[in-house]
Amino acid sequence: MKVNPTEAAQIAGVTRKTLYADMQKGTLSYEVTDKKKRLINVAELERVYGTLTKEGNVSPQKELFEAKGDAEKTQSSAGGDVNAQIMSVRLEFMEKERAREREQLSEQIEHLRSMLKSEQEERRKITALLTDQSAEREQQGQVQKQAQDELDMLKQTVLELKKQNRSIFKALKDERNKSFWQKLFG
Repeated sequence: MKVNPTEAAQIAGVTRKTLYADMQKGTLSYEVTDKKKRLINVAELERVYGTLTKEGNVSPQKELFEAKGDAEKTQSSAGGDVNAQIMSVRLEFMEKERAREREQLSEQIEHLRSMLKSEQEERRKITALLTDQSAEREQQGQVQKQAQDELDMLKQTVLELKKQNRSIFKALKDERNKSFWQKLFG
C-alpha cells in the first residue's frame, strides 16, 4: 500500500519535517508519480521507523475516543469503574504520545548536531582558504618589493650611464673644437 507524505507521517508517528528530511538524506525511499507527487510504501515506513503505531489515517484523538468507547463497553459488561479504565487508557495514550514526541525531539537534536558539525567543518575549510590566500598575498608583496628594488637599481644605473655618456660627448666635442696646433701641443 502506498500513501502520500502526510498520511505517511501520521502512520509512522513522525512529523512531516522529519519525513521530508529522511527522504532528502536518502534514508527513506519513495517514488514520484507523473504529476510530481511523492508516494511512500507502508512497508518502507515500517523498515525505517520500526513498528507502526497507527493504522491508516487514525488520528490520536480518534484513537483515544475508540479506547474510551472500548472502556465503556467493558465497564457495562464487567460492571467495573469506568472512570478508572478511561483514565488508564488516557494515561497509556499520553505515555505513547510522550514517547513519540521524545523520539521526534531526539531525531531533531541529532539532525541539528549533524548540521552544526558540517557547518563547523565548512568554517574550518574557509578559514584554511583565507589563511592560504593571506600567505600568498604576503609572498606576492615580497616579490613585488624585490621587483621594485631591481627596477630602482636599473634606473640608477641608466642615470649613471647617461652622465658618463654626457662627459664622453663633451670631451669629444672639446677635442673636435681644438685647432690642429692645439691638438698637437696641447
